[in-house]
Amino acid sequence: YEVVYHAASGMDEAAAKNLAIRRAAEIGKANGMPYFRIAASRNDAVSEYVRDPDLFPRSPWTGEPRRMTEWEWRRERELEASRLKRSVREVRTPVIRLIVDFTQEDCDACLSVDKKLEEGLKK
Repeated sequence: YEVVYHAASGMDEAAAKNLAIRRAAEIGKANGMPYFRIAASRNDAVSEYVRDPDLFPRSPWTGEPRRMTEWEWRRERELEASRLKRSVREVRTPVIRLIVDFTQEDCDACLSVDKKLEEGLKK
């Protein structure tokens, strides 16, 4: 089986990996397998660029026309561009991929399905 877990933004990789392992244990329980081992794992991250809301606009709309010189107009555009650059931030969310082998017998690298489910319930 391949288990892919897309975590919520702001979650660290360790917590996301624990949830992916818990999901693998749920799959094993549903298929009647008491043990599983992780054959391969890969941690990725998805980047998303988010613009923060503009809570305090620089020049709120009043409905009246505003007269500016060419210099004031250029300066206003430069300030607006600078403000927009600062309001964009990168949000990285972890993506965990596990290749899981289920087995009936215990081995050195095997994890217990029931034990992992109990650990997940405690957290």
